[in-house]
Amino acid sequence: MPRLAGKREDNSWMIGLVLIAGVAAVGTLEYMGATNFIPEFGRESGRVEQTDSQRSSSTSLSDDVSD
Repeated sequence: MPRLAGKREDNSWMIGLVLIAGVAAVGTLEYMGATNFIPEFGRESGRVEQTDSQRSSSTSLSDDVSD
């Protein structure tokens, strides 16, 4: 029977697990657009500004549909 008195636990697996979880969390935030560490990475946010010509064409289309 081994002596357990004075032995320290091996927590190296916990350090690796925390490191992997941290990388996954940062990667998720980057992909979702909350952070921008890597330019042009992740999905499109859908917040593209419209130009004046796009605004006028979208309002004229909505006017045509309502008639």
